[in-house]
Amino acid sequence: MREWFQMLFLLAAAPGCTGVIGRAPAPPATGPSAPAEPMVHPPDTGSTAPIDPGRVTLHRLTRREYNNTVRDLLGVDLHPADGFASDPAGFGYDNNSDVQSLSPLQVEQYLTAAEQLVEAATAGGVAAFARRAQVPACDLDRDAHCLGQLVRAFAGRAFRRPISDAQLAGLLEPATSARALGDDALGQLRLVLRAVLASPHFLSIRSCAPA
Repeated sequence: MREWFQMLFLLAAAPGCTGVIGRAPAPPATGPSAPAEPMVHPPDTGSTAPIDPGRVTLHRLTRREYNNTVRDLLGVDLHPADGFASDPAGFGYDNNSDVQSLSPLQVEQYLTAAEQLVEAATAGGVAAFARRAQVPACDLDRDAHCLGQLVRAFAGRAFRRPISDAQLAGLLEPATSARALGDDALGQLRLVLRAVLASPHFLSIRSCAPA
């Protein structure tokens, strides 16, 4: 099952995103070669089309950000990122997206942390998890729609935006496999929660709107 999570993580990972911004003047030239005359802006063609700013690198959560995020998301007093590989520094900062990388060791650490966090968050059952994670509670054993409702609410908070029906269906796939193997409803929920916490949609912060 861990191999499944690793494939999910690597297939869903994305190096960056693109976006558009409004028209803006070019920055002034500097240095000894700068022209003495005032800067001349490109001719205005009358177009109101936005300018494409190019690629924006996804920002992966730093160790401190990860600990703070899972604390607020799951309501558990754990600090798994304390044992993660150190964040690379760029220009004096440890949250520079352009110097961040993702090694097999870090993927393994994320998967291990997800297991530990989910076990702690679901201790005491579904009602305890719903209270800690601040999602509406329901009866997993009696309500056929409960699992989807819990996952949609939790993943929306974890991904920092509402999830689509297609995303929900993808997240529920491991629960279907677990059910076929005989896992109970709580075990199925735990498996899906681990998938959410191992997803790049949780581990990365988008700085531009989805297309």
